Amino acid sequence: MTTLLMAFLLSLLQGVEGTPSEGTAPKKVEDPDLLQEGVRTYQIPPVKKVSLEGKDLSTADILRALGKQTGLNIAWKYVDEEKLLSVSWKDLTPLEAFDSLCRKHEDLHYTIQMERLWDKKSRSSILKGVRVLFMRGDFPVAPTSYVRHYRVTLNRLTLTRETNYAKQKNEGRIQVKILWTPDVLPPLLQYFKVGFLEDDQGTSLMTPETNRYDHRRSIQTITAAREQYLTVTFPFSYPASGVQKLSRLKGTFLFRYPERMRELTIGDLEGDPPAREFRGVTVRVEEFRPGSSSVHVKVKAEGVWEAPADPHLDTKNSWKDPYPFEVRDMFLLMEDGKSLFSERSSFQSAKNSRTFSLEFKNPEGKKVRDFRILCAEKFSYDQVSFEWKDVDLPSSK
Repeated sequence: MTTLLMAFLLSLLQGVEGTPSEGTAPKKVEDPDLLQEGVRTYQIPPVKKVSLEGKDLSTADILRALGKQTGLNIAWKYVDEEKLLSVSWKDLTPLEAFDSLCRKHEDLHYTIQMERLWDKKSRSSILKGVRVLFMRGDFPVAPTSYVRHYRVTLNRLTLTRETNYAKQKNEGRIQVKILWTPDVLPPLLQYFKVGFLEDDQGTSLMTPETNRYDHRRSIQTITAAREQYLTVTFPFSYPASGVQKLSRLKGTFLFRYPERMRELTIGDLEGDPPAREFRGVTVRVEEFRPGSSSVHVKVKAEGVWEAPADPHLDTKNSWKDPYPFEVRDMFLLMEDGKSLFSERSSFQSAKNSRTFSLEFKNPEGKKVRDFRILCAEKFSYDQVSFEWKDVDLPSSK
């Protein structure tokens, strides 16, 4: 799944130095400046606001207008397209407009998911893009904040009373669902923090456990439904008797994006492929075995990455990236100029080294030009603050 997603991410990374997608003949030298053949950069796109005014508009016309104004790939199926609605939107974020449409329609919901096509020749899925898919169904109404490209929703709230007859444990838990538009695709959640949580009697429900857990993680897709979202769960103090609402909850999270990525090229794969170096890490192709329908590549990375300063690693328990790349950043460039990503992968770690085994499907037996890795050189960050008010607590009635 992640390899398919990386194929789409490459289209968002624009080359500004050299022509890495075309490449040149590999140089058998050890000078890092000569070996680094291109730079790709990424900037978070501006938010395209939605404004639409009209009475008795068909659902299909509204969906077309949303696609035109946002520039996103919007599709729908099993939807009552002819249902007439009246809207009055002014400078809404895309996700805010999508939610408003679903609430008005009353039989409509949507997901943001990878759109894949089955390629008969290669006998594999090809990522066409990421789309917003509207379908029939209920749309849950929950406390929600809209900030630029993101929607932050209270997905689940539970209150539990538990005893093992030696000790009683009462606790509340909140699960937050974070959704983003398809034009950003954040690769990593840097942190998630709750800054304020109070009930309707003015009592703080924050505990030492509320922000204890380090939520820093790579963004993963939901494999079963192919949806693009993230959930974060945290505990809070069990409310006192008589409390009916959470009067106010404020939180902050931070996404990290690869602002600048250096593309390393390793050529002469069937001969003596040279080692490549990047900020303290040396990369070697130890095995290259092309077959009639697949390609096996074994890559070893050694050394300690001289990573760019990260001001947001503020806890001792926060894991640090050991290398400036992941499996999804590695690919083969074929002679026809197309990129091939691994279908299966595994790795073994040792002190200051990691060995990757990659399997690529190549059913047509195309010739491989070289092996490439995107290495993170610089990161950008997008901080999101959200707030909910007057959140009803579960009732025993």
